[in-house]
Amino acid sequence: MRKTLQIILFHSLFLSFLLGQTEQDHSFQQMRERFESQLMVYPQEKLHLHTDRDFYVPGEKIRFKAYLVDAHSHMSLDSSRYVYAELISPADSVISRVMIRPENGMYCGYLFLSELISEGNYTLRAFTTIFIS
Repeated sequence: MRKTLQIILFHSLFLSFLLGQTEQDHSFQQMRERFESQLMVYPQEKLHLHTDRDFYVPGEKIRFKAYLVDAHSHMSLDSSRYVYAELISPADSVISRVMIRPENGMYCGYLFLSELISEGNYTLRAFTTIFIS
């Protein structure tokens, strides 16, 4: 009797484990489908910006390249028509802004530094605009 009870208990535990696994698999599949749906509705990009140097003096150009990739797959994107680059002053105001169109899948451009620009730590910011239809 005791051995039969152990076998029944083992089988019921094994079945509950299998049922729990399929519920977890189903839950995981639902979560994955929702995540993929979210990415389709609201695509996300990553924009990597590279400059030719770290320091500049007044009168020079800040040359840069921007690489636009999908945030999920890291594959190159061409969904944005422009990359916008801005030079931000230490007082948090926009000094200059450029709009760059892609050429051969890459965004290349420059920002000119005025001869009259004051010394300080400036921020170079780049972004795109995604239009969701």
